[in-house]
Amino acid sequence: MNMITPKRMIQKTLDSMIAKGFGRIINIASVSVKMPIQGLDLSSGARVGLSSFLSEVSRSPAYKGITTNQLLPGSFLTEKLEEEFTVNAEKNAAPEDEI
Repeated sequence: MNMITPKRMIQKTLDSMIAKGFGRIINIASVSVKMPIQGLDLSSGARVGLSSFLSEVSRSPAYKGITTNQLLPGSFLTEKLEEEFTVNAEKNAAPEDEI
């Protein structure tokens, strides 16, 4: 879903943008494009696939006049992120006898 739906939407609107010689494609991605998130392997892979597809669209001369942008927002404090912080803190904590 993370890759297929946006890709289909772009493919359905591309012909009209090409005909006009103008268009804008904006993808709000995830930091998982740069660094996969543990436990979200399929989602991260799909996001990378979509980014690759958009990179091709942005470089192809057939799509002249169409600007493609990808936004990678920073981290948001979510339950998942708090979980990861807790797990990492516990995993990397110094043994009590070393404190």
